[in-house]
Amino acid sequence: MSVTAKIKVILKIDVCGKWSDDCTVAQVKKQVKDSADCILNQALKNKPENIIIWKESEIVEIIYSEDK
Repeated sequence: MSVTAKIKVILKIDVCGKWSDDCTVAQVKKQVKDSADCILNQALKNKPENIIIWKESEIVEIIYSEDK
């Protein structure tokens, strides 16, 4: 018997950063996504061929808080 299987793993990458008040939400979203993609690519730098990035990353949460 020969069997193969595939699994999907969902990761949550915490991207910490600080942006000034004059940054647009679009700019923050782009920079957060770029940072997360960079972190993921670094983590998978020497990945085996049987691991692929299946889908483009997506932003699931942006938390805004005033600095104290």
